[in-house]
Amino acid sequence: MFCPAKINLFLAVLGQRADGFHEILSLAAPLAFGDTLSLSPLKYGPSRLSAEGLALPLDDSNLCLKALAAFRSAFAPCGHWHIHVEKNIPIGSGLGGGSSNAAGVLKALNQHYEQPLKPEQLHALAATLGCDVPFFLNEGLQLMRGRGELLEPLPARWAKQFNKKPVTLFLPPIAISTPWAYNALRTEGTHYVSETVAHERLEAFLSSPAAPGTYNTFEAIAFKKYPQLQALVDWGLPEYSIQMSGSGSACFALGGHGEGKKGKGVTQVESWILGLRGASAP
Repeated sequence: MFCPAKINLFLAVLGQRADGFHEILSLAAPLAFGDTLSLSPLKYGPSRLSAEGLALPLDDSNLCLKALAAFRSAFAPCGHWHIHVEKNIPIGSGLGGGSSNAAGVLKALNQHYEQPLKPEQLHALAATLGCDVPFFLNEGLQLMRGRGELLEPLPARWAKQFNKKPVTLFLPPIAISTPWAYNALRTEGTHYVSETVAHERLEAFLSSPAAPGTYNTFEAIAFKKYPQLQALVDWGLPEYSIQMSGSGSACFALGGHGEGKKGKGVTQVESWILGLRGASAP
């Protein structure tokens, strides 16, 4: 099963809620770049996880095993499984790799057991695993609200301009913890934006996505700690706009670009945005 990465084309953090989570407004898009997941049933437990490619934890802290445990709690007949991940999405990159893997496990198990969980049940289960996990149960570009679990497909009049659009990913050798990023925003307390301003900025971006000016609240605190990310974003100007995805550290530019001096150790990946019907190349 293919588990796509995602980029946040727009991401505004509105503030911290009473429950400790943060309220966001984001536009996220799945990519043709991602991980591959395979599940094999086991006659006997315990379930186990293996991986190739990039390193990742293989113990119970991994979201794949957490997703398996969550599915079993909702559907008792679920047996034991060997989960194997071909890992391409770096951990701590802001591309949602762990969340995508967790959603892949939920979808694969639900399909294997002939859909015992309805879509709304699967969505609720995904939301218990992480704020981004429900996003990966769906296809296409989606608006994310709440803490990220409230999803709405981007209207077709806007979505068509992004479908199969080329994307250049820049993957620095930096892992940024999402909890650290939210904590830094809370500590500084000056980077939140109002819902009105967030919607105005999103509408401006949708009206002219090729122009500089797209927005990510996390850039302010990530660039302060990792100035090399600021340098990477500045490297693209003025020819094109590079933006950080999620809480970082991955950055992206809409469109294909030539090679250049991006910074030490930065990997460049060419991909494209997936529409509603899968990963056919542009």
